[in-house]
Amino acid sequence: MKKIVISEGGSLSINRRGQLKQQTCRFNNGHAEPRCGDTCPLFGEPVEHEAETVVINLCYRQLVCDTADFEDERPVIEEEP
Repeated sequence: MKKIVISEGGSLSINRRGQLKQQTCRFNNGHAEPRCGDTCPLFGEPVEHEAETVVINLCYRQLVCDTADFEDERPVIEEEP
């Protein structure tokens, strides 16, 4: 798998033939939010495995890439104690 990026706004993009392309949801059925991203309840949080790979569970797919090829640009929000 090539580079995977989650934008600051939560949109999923995948490097295809040298260009980052924002992914759209093929299951949205005309809803206002056509993009694939973290606003979807089926969009899993990225999980790092053994510091080598990152896995993101989606509605009907699982994306896996090397840790070096993953970027999460979303701001980190600190939880209150």
